Amino acid sequence: MKARTPRTELKTFVTARARGKSLSLKELASRAEVSQAQLLEILDGQRELDIALGFKIAREIRVSPVQLCRMAGKEAEALDAFAERFRRCAQRVPEFARKVDDTLTVEEAFAE
Repeated sequence: MKARTPRTELKTFVTARARGKSLSLKELASRAEVSQAQLLEILDGQRELDIALGFKIAREIRVSPVQLCRMAGKEAEALDAFAERFRRCAQRVPEFARKVDDTLTVEEAFAE
């Protein structure tokens, strides 16, 4: 039996999620604005996953971008990018930031 590596797990995960959303890898690549060949190179571990592309793929297969990037070994960069997006959103919509803060406060109270 072939050993599973993080990249084979990424490929298996993305392929299964795409199928679950009735997307072929060709359609997924098109929606993520990348060629099918480039997507396959990323999934096969021949090319690094760009964070912006990771966010696009995650959006199309409906998973957390941080989860997807973690599987590709890019967790720290994904968290930084996610935090930056949050900061930009919070600047545009202050009510959004307040709701997130309220939610985190409630979650912290239950965690104790």
